[in-house]
Formats: sequence, C-alpha cells, structure tokens
Amino acid sequence: FEFGEEVVDFVAKDHTYGLIGVGGNWDTDAAALTKVSDNEFKLEGQALTAEGVKIRADGKWDFSWGFSSLDAASKELAEDADGNFKVKVAGTYTIVIKNFGKDASAVVTLTKTA
Repeated sequence: FEFGEEVVDFVAKDHTYGLIGVGGNWDTDAAALTKVSDNEFKLEGQALTAEGVKIRADGKWDFSWGFSSLDAASKELAEDADGNFKVKVAGTYTIVIKNFGKDASAVVTLTKTA
C-alpha cells in the first residue's frame, strides 16, 4: 500500500456497524446493525427525527457512510446534512447497508415503517 492509493480491500463481514448521530450524540453509536449476510447488515425499528445521522464501522471513523451512499429511493426520504443523512419526516425506519465493494463503498437504504 502506497500513500495516495485508494485500494482498501475492505471485507464487510470483518467489521461491525453502528448508527451514530441520533439525538445529536456523535461520541457513541446509538444502535448496532445486525448481520443479515456477509455483505448486508440491518437495523430495524430505529426512531429518526430531523437530525443528521451516519453509519460507521467498528465504532471509529475510518469507514463511514452518509447521504452519498443512499440509494435513489432513500434520497427521496432524506436530505444531505453536511454529508450525513437526515430524514425529511420523523418516524421509525429500517436502515440497511449492503453491496459493499473492496473500496469500502456500499449502498444504504431507508424504509419508513411507522
């Protein structure tokens, strides 16, 4: 690995994932996502309000996913909040992160459930 290279060889199953920013707390992950498969993790029943949130790996900032990782349908439910995603309508949501690439790219989906 040389400085400036973008090759990461990220392996999704080797990490844990959490949602951060809930209630304005950027120090500790508010909730953990559970493993659905080696390349998909899910959080169900998460209350979200008009505040920015993000998913990060391993409780650190080495890898994180915000607004730019949302799929097109989810971008209709949220807005960009300085790189984080903020739902347009407060409620209960299911959040899924999946389809990880070796460069740590991934797709995040939001589904409003209540």
